[in-house]
Amino acid sequence: MVRSVPEWISENHDAKVPPRVQLRIWRRQCGANNFAVCPLSHRPMRADDKRHLHHIKALILGGEHRETNLVWVLADANADEAKTEVATKAKNDARAAKNLGIKSGGKTGLEGRTPKEKHEARAARSSAKIPVPPPRSLYQ
Repeated sequence: MVRSVPEWISENHDAKVPPRVQLRIWRRQCGANNFAVCPLSHRPMRADDKRHLHHIKALILGGEHRETNLVWVLADANADEAKTEVATKAKNDARAAKNLGIKSGGKTGLEGRTPKEKHEARAARSSAKIPVPPPRSLYQ
């Protein structure tokens, strides 16, 4: 099938998808039966559902911001998928760093604490008295 209009390809990842392209994506997803299903949660999508445009191949994993890489998904399913993509990217980066011999930053000791506990620990650390060695003579 020959495409009657050129595919929309963004010049940068922050560009808003034009309404005409959003409509083309919706029509492509609905097909002949005019019924769309969320590809992530497999639930039917209605007109009053909160939806987001989702990149099939995530931008952080090397995907492009173009019409053929976009689908409509339900908002709650998109949030779950974004967490998975970020975790995948972090895992891939950690594996690459290990293979290259790059050491990751150590833990701060604040993991698993509430924001209030972290603030108190940082305040206690910054106000702690650090022993200062006595001055040395330069001519010993």
